[in-house]
Amino acid sequence: MEDKVGKLLQSRRYDPEILPKLEEYVDYQCGNQIYDADANQACLKLYQFYPAKYQGPVVAKILVKAMMALPEDGFLASLYLIPEKFQTGGGSIPALTEMVRLLETGRYLEFWETAKAHRHAVSGVKGFDDAIREFMLSV
Repeated sequence: MEDKVGKLLQSRRYDPEILPKLEEYVDYQCGNQIYDADANQACLKLYQFYPAKYQGPVVAKILVKAMMALPEDGFLASLYLIPEKFQTGGGSIPALTEMVRLLETGRYLEFWETAKAHRHAVSGVKGFDDAIREFMLSV
């Protein structure tokens, strides 16, 4: 699947017709413990260009995968591509942003409490707890 998506991005990066494949690939990443920042950024960019196609659950998964890749800057880069109305409104994005803030400031106990309260946002992503523990141990 990685090769297919790579070829799509090379030939049709800004074509909204590839969004279903990119969304499927996000689910694939969540189930297989891989992270493709380039494909995820392309998906977010297409949502920016075509707001009617925006899928909140897919965006949340992209942010969770980016959080799992800390200390890489994928979370912040992804956040810049998401309209402010989605960042401040309801849904998972404000909670995920708070979780990253807690991680980056070393407030791990508060992070786990927040993660527990918003478990629905991270439950479909394989390896979440282990990736976060790895980040904590590396700091």
